Amino acid sequence: MEKAIKYELTKESIEISDVTLFRIKALKKFKNVNVGDLGGFVENKDNLTLYDTEDSPSKRWIYNDAMVYGQASISENADPRDAVSVRISFRRACQVPCPFQ
Repeated sequence: MEKAIKYELTKESIEISDVTLFRIKALKKFKNVNVGDLGGFVENKDNLTLYDTEDSPSKRWIYNDAMVYGQASISENADPRDAVSVRISFRRACQVPCPFQ
């Protein structure tokens, strides 16, 4: 079961709410994505599956100028497109002991 790296982070970046996001570039062909195609933006490789396996190829991709960051992760066959922004963050404003601290 060999793993194939699906994309890399490019040097192209943008700043959103004091967070640096990097554009992704396809390293393999899948769905309607070709090798070398530029995708949207991620904060890090936790936001989009990096590897495919022969047994379980991922169909996930972030298109155009879509942004995925924070603790958000693209799952199943989601395909964020255009100018959509996906972000999950946990606020630490608890009156009682907070489970996220």
